[in-house]
Amino acid sequence: MKPEGPNLVLGALPMVVGGILGAVVVLTWGFRKALRARRRFWSRDKGHLLRPPGHTLAEKHSDHGEAVLRPIFALFMGSGIIGAVIWTFGRAWYNIQTSGPLRARLETEGWVIFTDTPKFWPTILSLLSGLIGGIAAVVWGRYRFLDWLRDEYRLRTGLRGERAVAEEMQPAVRAGYYLFHDIPTNADCNIDHVIVGKGGVFVIETKARSKPENTDGKSMEAIVDGKRIRFTGGGVESKAMNQAEALANWLSDSLSRSTGTIVDVRPVVALPGWFVRQSEPSNVLVRNPEYFAKELVSAPPALSPEQVTRIAYQLEQWCRDVPL
Repeated sequence: MKPEGPNLVLGALPMVVGGILGAVVVLTWGFRKALRARRRFWSRDKGHLLRPPGHTLAEKHSDHGEAVLRPIFALFMGSGIIGAVIWTFGRAWYNIQTSGPLRARLETEGWVIFTDTPKFWPTILSLLSGLIGGIAAVVWGRYRFLDWLRDEYRLRTGLRGERAVAEEMQPAVRAGYYLFHDIPTNADCNIDHVIVGKGGVFVIETKARSKPENTDGKSMEAIVDGKRIRFTGGGVESKAMNQAEALANWLSDSLSRSTGTIVDVRPVVALPGWFVRQSEPSNVLVRNPEYFAKELVSAPPALSPEQVTRIAYQLEQWCRDVPL
């Protein structure tokens, strides 16, 4: 009598392998089809639009949505492999326990009735390798998915913050200011916003922060302390002011070369949703964007209408690169 346990293990292998390969083919085909559809959607020969608020973050967020497929695929495949291997071993064990002749041989001859089978050890090693690979895929997918969630939160918060700043600056726009978004630079970063008008040229670096969980009943206050910003709830931002200042210097040099006149650019850090209190003087303005827009409306003239037009024209050339 042939032992049924090993036969069941061997018989399950084609099902396991076929299921895995089938899932790989279906998911790969669907992913490639989605990418082709996305490429067909865009037409790059119909002119260009100005960059909207958070344009770079929006593109990163779009690509980031596709990146979640890899950890999900790893979790799906790893879980499937683990389940298939466990089911195969469990079914083989159940078959041994419910087969009277097989149990009788096992009691008299021992496990040699399985281990002497030529394909037993290769089959066991293959299943164990699959189990280890499945566990590795699940562990990798789990950590990559958690990383994806953290990046997703960061991108969504940044994108909402830049859109909020653009909306809250509209009183200044209605008063005659030009507002540009996501200005590209020659470094590995973009300028979130630049506003140009009678009050001057301002680089706006947006820092969006969510309300901490432990601040119920407290005011959302940001205190500017030299080069740092301390937030209600214990958060500290130490890079935003330096970054805004560096971007303002870069834009000042670039506009001065492009327009042929010296253009002074002031750095601003915008904190949407926060009340800002400045405890120490600083070269960088830290403002709630709603209040900053009101300041611009009532600001004394610093640029002539001709200067404003010339600077706005140059900024428009840099920002009009979004294909229709």
